[in-house]
Amino acid sequence: MKSKDIASYIVVVLLISFALVSRVFPMPFNISIVSGSSMLPTLRTGDIVVSISTYLSKFNVNDTVICCFTFSHCIIHRVVNFTTTYVVTKGDNNPLPDPQVPLKFAKYKVVFVVPFVAWFLPVLSAVSFYLYLKRKEVKAFLISFAEVEFVVFAVFLLMDLSFVSLVPVNYFSFATIERPSVELKGIWLVNRGKVLSINYNLSDVNLVNVSQCVAYIFNNSFSCSANISDSSLFVTISSEVYLKAYEFGVERINVSLKVVLDKGFLIGNYSYVVNWRPLVLSEYAQNVTVFNPNYIPMNTSNITITYMGYDPIFKIPVVIETRVLPPILIEPMNNFTIHVSPVKDSSYAYVEFTYKLRGRDIFERRKVSFG
Repeated sequence: MKSKDIASYIVVVLLISFALVSRVFPMPFNISIVSGSSMLPTLRTGDIVVSISTYLSKFNVNDTVICCFTFSHCIIHRVVNFTTTYVVTKGDNNPLPDPQVPLKFAKYKVVFVVPFVAWFLPVLSAVSFYLYLKRKEVKAFLISFAEVEFVVFAVFLLMDLSFVSLVPVNYFSFATIERPSVELKGIWLVNRGKVLSINYNLSDVNLVNVSQCVAYIFNNSFSCSANISDSSLFVTISSEVYLKAYEFGVERINVSLKVVLDKGFLIGNYSYVVNWRPLVLSEYAQNVTVFNPNYIPMNTSNITITYMGYDPIFKIPVVIETRVLPPILIEPMNNFTIHVSPVKDSSYAYVEFTYKLRGRDIFERRKVSFG
């Protein structure tokens, strides 16, 4: 082998080594070949990109950068956001941004692109012409048994190094990037049914805002609003939703949300059960307390208080006096107390009223003793 041929091989190996080392250690510039379709139509497979180190030329939003994680794992995407600690990129042909990565991985900013159609045919023609001119030397070199092993080794070594050093690969190192995940932890009603609390277990992702919030009762939809607190959503449910559910006799309410995350978005459909229950009455001392366990206001009829005593001769119950109070409106998840004061000669009293629950008349009576 001639000394000039050996020198040529050394130059090629040095150039490939430079491209390889520039992926890990800071170098003034880098030359790479594009692979994949994530940057269409800006970049295509086979395009050569010439880039300059980011420590020499700072990048901005909309610049195309090369992020390298190891010798063989690189991506070439456009910058959509960055801070002093991390950078977020996105392929022009990808629907969503990439996960954020530490700023140090953005090693080069693309400054020049040579399209595949502009360099491949000229290079192929030049190599073919050179091999044609050197056909006798090449033939003699290849048929030399002593050099076959070296030829095979050199060819495969150059192919491997060229692929590793020149082709950016769409890859993320799991050692440096966690996979974002959102897991539903639980849902429950708070603030007397006015707010639906939805709680998540979040991993490497944050809730940003809620772009859509709708509650459904059959084919009826109602707008709702939601606030974010750490890993929880607090959805405000309007009273109109409960009134419509009660009107239709529905006990399951559906809520649809579209939540914007810092690394994508979440579409969630949640449902919870509402049981329409009778009023709860309790007596203590001279009071009758009425509790409304529902998420809608409940109306009663006129309240009748009948005071009872005993006939002094026959010792049988007799009506002493009857009083009629106006109807009451009991707010959702609230109490109303009826105070019953004794009248002359009364020993006890009955408190009576009626109300409707899902179309049925419910009659309530409670006895209040004075002795």
